[in-house]
Amino acid sequence: MIKIRINQDVKDAVDEHWKWIKRRFYIDVDYSSLNGSQKRAWTCAHKKLNKLYSLLGFMSLPSKDRENALHDLICVPPQDLKAFRDDGRFTQLVKKETAAYKAYQNWKRRKKRRVGGGKVPKCHQKEYDAEKDRNSVVSILGYEDLYEGDVDWDAYKLCDKIGLLVCPYCNRQYIYTIFDKNGCGEVRPQLDHFYVKSKYPYLSCSFYNLIPSCPVCNLGKNDESDETIYPYESEFGRNAVFRLDPVDLQNLRNGKIDLKKSYFVSIEFEYSDSEKLNKKLNVYPNLDIPDFENQVRNSDRIFHLTDLYNKHQIEIKELMSRQIKYAGACLGNFSSFIYGKKYNELSPTEQADLKQYVLGLPVLFRNEEYPLRKLKEDLVDQFENG
Repeated sequence: MIKIRINQDVKDAVDEHWKWIKRRFYIDVDYSSLNGSQKRAWTCAHKKLNKLYSLLGFMSLPSKDRENALHDLICVPPQDLKAFRDDGRFTQLVKKETAAYKAYQNWKRRKKRRVGGGKVPKCHQKEYDAEKDRNSVVSILGYEDLYEGDVDWDAYKLCDKIGLLVCPYCNRQYIYTIFDKNGCGEVRPQLDHFYVKSKYPYLSCSFYNLIPSCPVCNLGKNDESDETIYPYESEFGRNAVFRLDPVDLQNLRNGKIDLKKSYFVSIEFEYSDSEKLNKKLNVYPNLDIPDFENQVRNSDRIFHLTDLYNKHQIEIKELMSRQIKYAGACLGNFSSFIYGKKYNELSPTEQADLKQYVLGLPVLFRNEEYPLRKLKEDLVDQFENG
C-alpha cells in the first residue's frame, strides 16, 4: 500500500546481499590460497553451487556467465522481477497446482499416516522429483541460512539497512529492527516473499522479492499467489483512497459527531480525466487501470485492510473531532499563538504545516514513516474537498 523508496541505503543493501551469496559459495575465492579446512569448505560450497547452476539451467553457460546469471537472479531490479518470475529457464521449477500435483499431495498425506511409508509410486514420481528440486533450490540458495547469516549480513542487517519504519503492506504497524549491545539482532520485521518461495523457489533469495513487513500481513498472506500492490514499484497513492460514507461525512461537516457510533471506511478509486481516457495511471504509466484495481482489491482482501482499518475507530473519531473543532475558524488563533501572525499572512507551506499540527499529524515525515498516515490524509482530503 505504501511504496518503498529505493534510496542509496537500499542499493547498498543489494550489494551486501550479493556479497553474502558470494561468501556462501566461495565465488571469486582462489582455491590455492586456502588452508586445508578452507579448501574442504570451498569444495563443498562449489559442489552445491554447481548443483544450483544445474537446477537453474545455467550449466550450459560459460563459467563467468553462470556467475553473472546468478547475480542477475539475486539482484534483479523491481521492474524486471515479474519477467524473471516468468522466465522460461525456470519453468520446470514452478509449482503448478495441477490435478496430478494435488493427487501427489493427497498421497503424501496418506503416506504420513502409514508405518514405513513406502516408495514413491510411478504415477507420482514426476511431481515428487519436481518438489525435490524446488526444495533443493531454496535450501542451496540459503534463505533459511539468512536468519543465521554471518558476521557481515543476515536478515536483521538486511531489514535495518532498508530502514523501513512502518509495514508497507498495511501502513498500520511499526517494524523496527533492534540489536543488542554486541550487535546481534533481537527484533526485526518478518520477510515476506512477494512471489512465494513455495511456488517460485528460484526467487527465494532475490533481494527485491523480500519485503520487510509486520507479522499480521506476512502471516495473513501466507502462500497466497494472487498479485497485490508491489511496494517497490507502486502504491495506493491518490488513485485508491479511503473514504467515509457520504451520509456520515455530511453529518460530520455539520459538526455532528457521535462517539458511540462506528464510522466505517471503504476503498474507492479516483482518476483524472486523462487517466480515464488512457486507462493508465499518470504516476505509473506502465500500469493499466484494470490491473491496478485488481492488485488493490487483492491487497485489500489478502491483508484485510478495510476490516482492520475499521477497527481503528478511536483514531478516526479523534481525527474527525479535531477537523470539526480546530481546523476551521480556530486556525487564526493557532496561527497567532504558534507563528505570531495572522493566518492569511502565512505562506502556503506554513498554512499546510499549521493544519497538520492542529490535526495531530506529523509535519516532517512521509507516509511510510508514520502508521495510519494514509488513512488520515485520505479522510482529511475527503472532509475538505470530497
